[in-house]
Amino acid sequence: MTFQKGKPSWNKGKNHSKETKAKISATKQGQEAWNKGLRLTPKHKANISEAKKGQEAWNKGKAWPQEVKDKISATKQNGN
Repeated sequence: MTFQKGKPSWNKGKNHSKETKAKISATKQGQEAWNKGLRLTPKHKANISEAKKGQEAWNKGKAWPQEVKDKISATKQNGN
């Protein structure tokens, strides 16, 4: 089962069983994430900033449901 460009991976669409998920979870317990504590260099930050310029926000133009608006309004009126 080698990787073939343009073909889906051998396990695409397959799910792990509950037992397998439990094993994976038990193995990962107590391990830190590989990227915890890593910092971006100023050059890297500048590159990301430059790449994002001119892009619209993902939620621009999307309407909020009325119940969410009401929650926000109530929170603001309570002074929180």
